[in-house]
Amino acid sequence: MQTERTTFPQSLWPSWPPLQRWLYHAGDPCGIVIILLTVFILHYETRPDNFSPFVLSIFDPWVGGRFGLLDVILFSIPIFGVLRRLMRGHLTIYRSSLSRPMIALSIFCGLIPMIRMFVVEQGFRFSWEMFAVPMTVFCFFMWLLVFEPDDLYLMVWIIIAGGVYKTIEASTIYLNVGVLWGLLTGWGDAMILALMVVGAIVSYAVKPSNDPYYRRIRTFLLCALPFTGIMFVMCLRRSYLIGVIIAVAVLVIAMNRNERRAAKGVIAASVLLFVVGILGIGIGNFVERVSSIAEPGKDGSAAYRALEVYNLANMLAENPWYGYPFGEKIKNYTILEYENISELVPHNAYLYVWLRGGIAGLFAWGWVLVAMVAMHRRTVKTATRPFHRFVALWLYSSTLILIFSGLFTPVFAERLQQLYPFVMVMTSYLPGAWKPRKNLSGHYLQAPSSTGNGVTVLGA
Repeated sequence: MQTERTTFPQSLWPSWPPLQRWLYHAGDPCGIVIILLTVFILHYETRPDNFSPFVLSIFDPWVGGRFGLLDVILFSIPIFGVLRRLMRGHLTIYRSSLSRPMIALSIFCGLIPMIRMFVVEQGFRFSWEMFAVPMTVFCFFMWLLVFEPDDLYLMVWIIIAGGVYKTIEASTIYLNVGVLWGLLTGWGDAMILALMVVGAIVSYAVKPSNDPYYRRIRTFLLCALPFTGIMFVMCLRRSYLIGVIIAVAVLVIAMNRNERRAAKGVIAASVLLFVVGILGIGIGNFVERVSSIAEPGKDGSAAYRALEVYNLANMLAENPWYGYPFGEKIKNYTILEYENISELVPHNAYLYVWLRGGIAGLFAWGWVLVAMVAMHRRTVKTATRPFHRFVALWLYSSTLILIFSGLFTPVFAERLQQLYPFVMVMTSYLPGAWKPRKNLSGHYLQAPSSTGNGVTVLGA
């Protein structure tokens, strides 16, 4: 006798009173643990250079400067996910239209460079780079295992919880030590706050209609915007500031006429908040840091990136087709002596996948990004419910920001290797995520649904 599957009651959930919703989660202890661990692993940063009082020494790495308690927590999440599914009477692995490009990325930029490292070094070891592309791919399939399509509301709140946490952390740093060269210095921090800002803009444009649960999300994002907007600017992550501008411009084009008209007002309010953040930093400091993008010699980090690109270009010119194995450091082709603070993973995602995976690796990463943009466009076009349209537009911004910021930051590091796969899985669960298939006569068939798109591995 097959046990009836217990799913998250998405159609009834918005109408449930708060007490009933809490009782639902209370009956799912593994689910509660997963929520808490996911919020923590996505949003806790370990960089001490911003003097955050929230950074705890207990989470310092144990072995080789990398592996530590944070990784133990991360690897425990799928264990609780499997236990949760067993307790509910099924074990289902949900599929995504991104699975194939992610597997290709793992092969060309993870597996092959690692095997080549074993051959070159004549030994077996775990390279630091195992926490880059391989970790990104692992997290993608982990989130597919742990969360279900009916968890979409919950996944939105998990991102929002991180935005609130980062806003509080940035405010605390500002009150204690000031701005220095920026409040939160992690790239994952910048992405979370960027999503909070864009989320407020999109939620104001997309009216909630008769969805009271989405209305609560919308109200929360708009109320948080004055704080998240100011803190986002004061983090001084230049590539993400420009990325948000690009993303908002593209989203406005993707909106309908009514949404576009509504978005103009909240965009103007966001600009005023950005001005307040600039005043908090100091106009001179802000202009100097942003303008240094065009003049690398004026800023240490910009100059370092320019040298890095030059050195990588020379390495790739010597071996453009197959790349280099894990563990081979970036060479210095200049006559300058400088501290190479990123010897293995450079501040450019495109050059990194080319460096390790060769031309095939670069195409694999391009396939992932093209597939993401195509899926975003489908989900925006297909969404009929206000909540789904909000999430589709909102998550579209994350990929647009990542595409641009990837020119200047390693998107396979510092919580981004956990956060962006989380966004990829959320997008996979939206209506329209799958491309409609054609039959032999050339007619389109119905695309797989976002809620029934899974493979049952074990059932009671």
